[in-house]
Amino acid sequence: MPFKYCKKITIDHTKVEADLTGYPFLFSSTDSKFKTVANGGRIQNTALGGANGTVTVPADLVFSPNPDGSSKYDFEIEKYVPTTGELIAHIRLPAPSAVQDTVLYVAYGDPLVTTSQENVTAVWDANFKGVWHLQQTSGVYADSTANDNDSTTVQVTSRTASGKIDGCPEFDGSDDYIERTNTPSLAITGDLTIEAWVKADAFVDGKLQCIVTKDQVDKQRAYELHTSWDSPTQKTFYFYIFKSVSVSTAVATYTRLSTGTWYYVVAVYDYISDGNSKMRVYLNGVQDVGENPNAVGPMPNTTSPLQIGKRPWPGDPGVWDGLIDEVRVSASVRSAAYILTTYNNQSDPAAFYTLGGEVGLLARSYSFIV
Repeated sequence: MPFKYCKKITIDHTKVEADLTGYPFLFSSTDSKFKTVANGGRIQNTALGGANGTVTVPADLVFSPNPDGSSKYDFEIEKYVPTTGELIAHIRLPAPSAVQDTVLYVAYGDPLVTTSQENVTAVWDANFKGVWHLQQTSGVYADSTANDNDSTTVQVTSRTASGKIDGCPEFDGSDDYIERTNTPSLAITGDLTIEAWVKADAFVDGKLQCIVTKDQVDKQRAYELHTSWDSPTQKTFYFYIFKSVSVSTAVATYTRLSTGTWYYVVAVYDYISDGNSKMRVYLNGVQDVGENPNAVGPMPNTTSPLQIGKRPWPGDPGVWDGLIDEVRVSASVRSAAYILTTYNNQSDPAAFYTLGGEVGLLARSYSFIV
């Protein structure tokens, strides 16, 4: 494809905690060159794309290891604003390095390209069972993985809050929640990682408040990630794993939580068949509690739904009051390096990489456009 322009993206290796493979890198930038031509930019055509085919995306734009856009990387566009050039994308990088900067390119400006160049599901490796960006303002909340675990129930009053990555829902602390009915891909019995960005508007004294759960009272219980029951000034995160309705293990964070603050919380269940399974909770990229080395397991193959923002307990639903963004569920143990790198990337994208100036692609030789 004869793209006319490119920009170099340089990832700071000091923000990558170890050499990684197949890493979903977040690119988030507002650049005038990414506007459409009608708005004074370089993008020739837009199309529909994204996780559920309803996001307006720049058609003639790719991410690639090469300046000319050849051998493009798999990528997903979460948000694009043609009038401002705002672009949020997730790009699968084969091997970002912790010892030398990783370089890639965004190439754009080909009037002949009129369809999206994304490969959304390929961005997320097979261990991702659900990735919900939660930016949709109507309809379902789309799952970006190949499992197609789109939401089946959305009961959220406000869907236009400013999230950590993009827009997100605001849970009212009363009866708001998102649900995905059970599917085989979500019936995880072994290794598990749950990731989410959360910001509470209020904590309730003596009540837990749920982030992600797969737990149906007295019937089908698997896991819960929620706050503690403590007073508002003593709140921490709790992670529960169930072996049965009445047999469970928990681990809690040490740090006391504050309202109005974004937290990247990650819960990890490292299943070991000899009975010495391990549980860990990370807060803002760092393990925040000593490891629980004697977790129960395996989890039962439950048919309970996965819920975001509450649990299906009629008498004690544990509703969340505030924002939840970028929820990911994996049937694997995500490494400490992956978790801290992801925090570095998502908490401050501008510090994670630099975006170079525009380069004109003329007969495959590159000259800077002034």
